[in-house]
Amino acid sequence: MIRKLPSFAISAGVGASSGVNDMIFDLGAGIVSPLFNGGALEAQVDSADAQQRAAIAAYGQAVLKAFEEVEAGLTNGKLEEEREQFLAEVLSENEAAWELANTQYDVGRIDLLSTLQMQARVVGSRIALVNIRNQQLITRVNLHLALGGSFEEDSEKRVIEGATEE
Repeated sequence: MIRKLPSFAISAGVGASSGVNDMIFDLGAGIVSPLFNGGALEAQVDSADAQQRAAIAAYGQAVLKAFEEVEAGLTNGKLEEEREQFLAEVLSENEAAWELANTQYDVGRIDLLSTLQMQARVVGSRIALVNIRNQQLITRVNLHLALGGSFEEDSEKRVIEGATEE
């Protein structure tokens, strides 16, 4: 703590006259000391002000980063939802094409390689759909964390649940 005002303390004690002289000296030193410190108090105040401004700036940066993470999570969630719908349609179309290719293979119209290529497209579409659903879950977890959520079990919740089970 920075003290700019004079300070002194009075204590009760039993002693000779030298104790009174010491007390007067201490009182005088406490009053005069802040006046003759060569600007050290002002430097301490400036340092504390600079630390306060740095803390406020760091807090502002943290808030901006949190807003950015939330905005990115919401935007990515919407884009991933649209992409999932698109990939679901692609999968449906590839499955229909594969069924048609199987029918054409059964009647001898196309060869086995063409049928297997269509099957590979279906598998690729399924993998892409699973990947985008996985990405959606990751985005939701990140959004949950950006909004200040946690994955630690609340001790109060455990106490309440324990009380209701009895």
